[in-house]
Amino acid sequence: MISHHKELAGGEPTLEEYFFRPLLPQLRRLPAGKPGWLLLIDFKSDDARLVAEVYRLLRRHRKLLTTAGEDLRYGPLTVLLTGDNAAIAAFARRHPPGERYLAIGNREPLGREYRENVAEYFPEAATGFYRVFNFEWKHVEKLYRRGEPLSGAERERLQALARAAHEKGYWLRTWTLNGSHFGG
Repeated sequence: MISHHKELAGGEPTLEEYFFRPLLPQLRRLPAGKPGWLLLIDFKSDDARLVAEVYRLLRRHRKLLTTAGEDLRYGPLTVLLTGDNAAIAAFARRHPPGERYLAIGNREPLGREYRENVAEYFPEAATGFYRVFNFEWKHVEKLYRRGEPLSGAERERLQALARAAHEKGYWLRTWTLNGSHFGG
């Protein structure tokens, strides 16, 4: 079911109904071998049935997917798993040895805590599955200032975060751009 909430109302569409069925013709026309569309699946819980269903659905559409191993082999659709870390890890454990991953997992700061030293965000290198590092904008702009441009120090911090992530092999993804603060 597709919902942004843990509690379901009962009429939510499935990912197959909402995304794949209407978009399959367009996805099939896109060439393989270069980046196409990006689908973020944001797990709201680590329910084993949900993880199994997402895995089953992606296996059904694997010919369209970017796959990951030591490298990325781009398909028309790249799937990034975000949200519940236990669900992302459970998805990775479903991966059969010797096969390529059907999605890319993300990591995020331990405890989602701000760190002055940007290198501390990336204690381990990216892997074949964990290739994206994801964090809230508050890790760049410590104090939210509605509508104000980044200060020089904040711009330098963002550049340092990107360099540190790339040195460890990660793509970098932020969310709640310029709209989040600690403690609220």
